[in-house]
Amino acid sequence: KEVFDSDYLQVDETTIKVQDERCKGKTHLGYFWVYRNPIKRLLFFDYRESRASDSPTEMLADFKGYLQTDGYGGYGDVQRRNDITSVACMAHARRKFFEAEEKGSPKATDALEQIRKLYDVEADARGRSLDATARKLLREERSVPIVNDFKSWLNKEVLTALPKSPIGLAIAYSLNRIESLQTYIKDGRLEIDNNLVENAIRPI
Repeated sequence: KEVFDSDYLQVDETTIKVQDERCKGKTHLGYFWVYRNPIKRLLFFDYRESRASDSPTEMLADFKGYLQTDGYGGYGDVQRRNDITSVACMAHARRKFFEAEEKGSPKATDALEQIRKLYDVEADARGRSLDATARKLLREERSVPIVNDFKSWLNKEVLTALPKSPIGLAIAYSLNRIESLQTYIKDGRLEIDNNLVENAIRPI
């Protein structure tokens, strides 16, 4: 009840091997869906036997507000609701460009530099212990121009990048989520990425 008493949640899911008394000596792959309330720093682990969308559909039935997730399609039905604002994860977008850079794309380096600038703003806010109001103002001043440049870059490069190439896939991933990737700028309470909930499930 405490976790879901919020208008901002981060969600992620992870696998876990489960012993099954019906099949002795074997395990099946189960899933923990993890819900994090960033304001209260509380977690809720919801076990399910599959990665189907049952968990978010049921657990978030009464939720209204900001929902931060990675790009997994299982959240789609919930995110399409009018009372939920999707907040994408910049770290996942960045990861795609890292993969493209590792495969030799020089354009990926350009994207990573722009994303790094966004993270520099976040580091500055943390270093100065800014509250939500001050962090929002800082983002409006410094992050908005960077995001606008990033959007222009994506719209330009998508015209020449091979769709199935690593850089083409990275560009498409960000371009398809560009609005939800910049949602965090609108509210100083929101995080730029979903890393806090991802870190919370690492022990599993």
